[in-house]
Amino acid sequence: MESFGLEAPKFVKILSRKDVVGNELKIPSSFCTQFAERIRPKFHLKLRTGFLVPVEFDKRRGVLMGLGSFFNQFDFKGGEMLVFEYFGRLDFSLSVLGTNCSEIEYPMMVNSFQYSIQKSIAPKTTI
Repeated sequence: MESFGLEAPKFVKILSRKDVVGNELKIPSSFCTQFAERIRPKFHLKLRTGFLVPVEFDKRRGVLMGLGSFFNQFDFKGGEMLVFEYFGRLDFSLSVLGTNCSEIEYPMMVNSFQYSIQKSIAPKTTI
């Protein structure tokens, strides 16, 4: 069956213990080669619940910076997978798969700069 919808570029990062105790995350060089010039220096990662993660992008190093508090808030231990979808200059969506390879149940929280209430969303289930 053919799909006529917009296909967003994606990449996956499996978090190591070193990643989750740090504040930075290197993104794949193949993604940087293709899209780094289009990515703004500051933007938000957006979870399906509406939770926003402010990050900075160091184009030269291919690194997202400012993730430490996100890693702490979600109590990541290492082994989780982050699925990034790129929708243009300002918009990355982010999904989190736990160590069981299923999407996590997102905690109901907002960052101090957010004014909206988060949506309660059950994890996606696939048959």
